[in-house]
Parts: sequence; C-alpha cells; structure tokens
Amino acid sequence: MAITTTWRFRYGNKNTAMTDITSYVLNGSVDQKCGFPEMARGHAQIVINNKTGAFTPLGGGTYGTVDWFNMALSIDVNVTSSAGSTGYVKVFDGIVQTFGLDDNGVMSYVTIDAVDALTVGGRNTPDFTDYGGDTVTWVDRWYENGDPAVPANMPTLGATSTGYTVTAVPLGTNYSYFTVGVSLFQSLAESMNNGRMAGMFTVAIPTTIDVTTPDYKFQFLDSTLTKTGAYRKVYEFIEKTPTGTKLPIDQIKEGYQDELLTNSVKMGGNGNSASYVTKQNFDSIKKYGPRYRQYLNSSAPTTTGIGLSLAEVAQDWVNRFGDVNFMPYNFSFSSKQVQQYCDEAARDQWSNLLSVEYGLWQTATVTYTPTGCSQRTRVVVIAGRTITFDPSQTFINIDLLPGHDYQSFLLDSNEIGLLDTDRLA
Repeated sequence: MAITTTWRFRYGNKNTAMTDITSYVLNGSVDQKCGFPEMARGHAQIVINNKTGAFTPLGGGTYGTVDWFNMALSIDVNVTSSAGSTGYVKVFDGIVQTFGLDDNGVMSYVTIDAVDALTVGGRNTPDFTDYGGDTVTWVDRWYENGDPAVPANMPTLGATSTGYTVTAVPLGTNYSYFTVGVSLFQSLAESMNNGRMAGMFTVAIPTTIDVTTPDYKFQFLDSTLTKTGAYRKVYEFIEKTPTGTKLPIDQIKEGYQDELLTNSVKMGGNGNSASYVTKQNFDSIKKYGPRYRQYLNSSAPTTTGIGLSLAEVAQDWVNRFGDVNFMPYNFSFSSKQVQQYCDEAARDQWSNLLSVEYGLWQTATVTYTPTGCSQRTRVVVIAGRTITFDPSQTFINIDLLPGHDYQSFLLDSNEIGLLDTDRLA
C-alpha cells in the first residue's frame, strides 16, 4: 500500500462544536512564512461548492446563519500507509477574515480566507505597560486581558474579553528581557517583532488554536535559532527515487541569497540612546559595500550576562549574515510523487512536514544534480511553505534559507553537529 494523503476542513468557536465541511471544499491553499527576526505569518483559503445554497447568508441553508467572522478555520491532514495512519495533524489554524460569494444563478462558490491568530491580535493597540520578564510571562501580560472592562487583545471566538489564553511554547532557553510599552510601540505586532524578537535575535511561529478555551499557541526559539527536543525534526530530500524516510524533490531553484546581507548593525535597548551599540564586518563591507540595519527599540536582557546583550546581537548579525550564499532557495513536489516514489517508511516524515508544529524552521538536507554538474548536498532551513490541495492531489512548495547562517552547532547532529566536520558550509 502506498502513502496516501487525506484532508479535513472544519470551523467553530467556543460556543459551537467544530463542524466538518470537508465534503463541500473544492480546493484551497495554506501559506506560512517565517521572517527573521519576527513572528511568522500564516494564511489559508478554501473554495466551497455552494450549488445547493447551503452557505448563502440568510438563504435558509445549513450554514446560512453562521457568524463566520467569529470562527476559527482548522485544516488538518491524515497520512496513511499499510502500517496505519498518523491520525489528523494540524496544518493550519486561524481566524476567518473574509467570506466571498460568487453566484451567477447556475453555479455558486464561496471563498473563505483566514489568517493566524497572532496576526489578528497583533493589530491591537492596547495600553500595555513596560515589563521585564521571560517571554512566556510577557505574552500572558500583553496578549491576554485581566480587566473585564477593557476590550480583549485577541479574538475571543465566543468567549468573554478575559476568557481566553495565549500560550508561548519555548523551544530553547526562555531568558528574561525588558520591553517598553506604548511609548515606543503602536501595536502588539510591532512590540513583538521590533522589540521582543529583535532583542532575542530569534523567531516565533503561531501554531494551533484550541477553541474550547480558546487558547492560542505559538512556538518561539532562542538565539541559537535551532529547535531542540521533541519539536525538532530533520528532513532529507533527494532527486529521483528516495529511499527509507527520504522525501522527493521535483523542481528546485538555486540563487544568491542576499536578502538579509548585513555588515553594519546598530542596536538600541528600548529607545535609550545611551544603550546604542554598532558592530561592523569590514571584510564584508569591502566586498559588497555597506548593508545596514538597525533595531533601536529592541528588548534587552533584564540581567547582565543572561541572554544576549545588544552588542552580542549586533555581532551575531554581522557574523552570520556578512556573506552572500549561492544555495537552493525553493523546491517543490506533490503527494502523487510521495505516493509513487517514496517508501512507506516516509509516512511520518511526510505527515510531520505538513504539520505546522513540526514542519517549519527545521533543518533539512537537499541532494540534487544541477545541469552539467555533479550531485551536491546542501544543509538548509525550511523557512516557509505554500501548500495547495484539491481532492486528487497536494502540492507543496518549500522556501529555504542557508543552514550555516540560520542554525547553530548541535552536538552529534549529522547535519549541524559533527566535530571536526564542517557540516554547515
């Protein structure tokens, strides 16, 4: 039995059971991108067959009275082989943002778009105060809401303005940082990206929504930029016929990656000019000219020596990103190719790759042969993906970053941690 891929689409909130609408969905897509240093963003779209009028607002159909803008959209996948199935894993959870009806009197289609919950909550401009503490506690204070008289900072999905939670899942050391409030930042997203993530020199990823609370989860890493523990997965992709747990490569794109080329950085802690520090990579400046960036409102460690100082963050920027790399930056393949070419041992890897919790910001190797060249293997980081699906097939398009820039040494890792072996170059 080959590996098969089955999708499920549901919506719901705290006051309704999750409702399965899979039989109506014609096609759709999920797009998730990890920026640096910032919170990742996710977007999903599904197209629904509305030929019976079941989704037409106020049309008397089954879903005609749904308050779509107070609903979460959940997209799951189940991967099966002769050994059984993985069970449904989460590919995307988000908040419905648009509902469009295209009806010509003969055919009718509904298009629903959703974005991740932290993007929705990040638009808020609450009156938050200065705070020093670890990221788990900071998120509790700034994204949650303890005052019933104040509007919620996140979508409530049917709960009260204080009846939801935001859970930050640390995938590294959870250091304590000081972040200034409204005097510097106009939104939660700005405070997260330009403050917290910039000072921590890291990324964060919105993952799942539990509508029964509701609870919004996201992962965040530390300045090593390397996932550890149970959430760390390593993927192997190879051209032609993959074996074992390897997954296929169809089309691959290479190029010079200079988007984050940086050789001069100015860091500042919470807008305090006395804290400003500048670091430069003079060899890089000679080669490429100045490539400058600054984060003057970034969070700073609450205790000296615990967490990266502003000078260390600036040094990390110019050390990691002072060179231009010629690397694979994108490749794609389909569920049909997984079904046709992969061993059944690759079932769990395919499922994990599709999962929002295990598929993003992971180490991978890609093995391929450029035209006229010998085969090569590169270590990369999975920084984003676009997944498109219909009843017959799934396509995944994966965005890559150079592994030696965006990962740190991990002892005994075959990809990024063999002593006396330059596995990152």
